[in-house]
Amino acid sequence: MSITLELNESQIPLLHSFLATIIAHIEQLLSRFAQLSELSEIVPESDRELRWQMDLLFRQCSMELSWCVQTYQTYKQLQDMIQPSSSTVDGLWTEAYGL
Repeated sequence: MSITLELNESQIPLLHSFLATIIAHIEQLLSRFAQLSELSEIVPESDRELRWQMDLLFRQCSMELSWCVQTYQTYKQLQDMIQPSSSTVDGLWTEAYGL
């Protein structure tokens, strides 16, 4: 099944803004993940309830991070289709013509 997207020039800044927002959120999630890692080292092994709750937080953070990265990659591909960077164009040229 093929999906056709129609974009006009006015939507390109919105796409750039969305990508910047996703990048900022990924950075926040990485920071949160690092903080959770530091906290998990402090929590005693005997406190099973707190360890279980922290494990849930790790999983939630990990899933959200995975979703954000996948979303970023999808929209980045869309951006590259609309406005390919010179390196992308060079890569496609090389791939197509072996130059």
